[in-house]
Amino acid sequence: MLHCLQLRSQLALIEAKEAGSHYGVIAGLVIGALILALFAYVFLVLTIVFALAAWMDGSYVWLKIMGGATGVHLLLAAVLALVAKTRLKAGVFEKTKAEFRKDKSWPKTPTHPSQPTN
Repeated sequence: MLHCLQLRSQLALIEAKEAGSHYGVIAGLVIGALILALFAYVFLVLTIVFALAAWMDGSYVWLKIMGGATGVHLLLAAVLALVAKTRLKAGVFEKTKAEFRKDKSWPKTPTHPSQPTN
């Protein structure tokens, strides 16, 4: 049983290393894409705000437009945070967990090859 636990822990370690390198590369690419997308998005929002302010022309128009844009962005951020929270509950290391579940269902007393099975 001890040998089995050692093998399972080695499997978990291998999967952890693989997942770490896999997610590390993905995280780097996502961070780079997010930085570029953030700059593009800021310029897009500023363009829309300038266009609306030029079109609407009134007192406190900048304040109204920026307040509306802020409200929309806060609402979208809350929705994205809720989606991220639900996706975070999805597990990783499913193969290792399945192997551990199989280990729990094994018989507690080993059978010897010399004993006849009926």
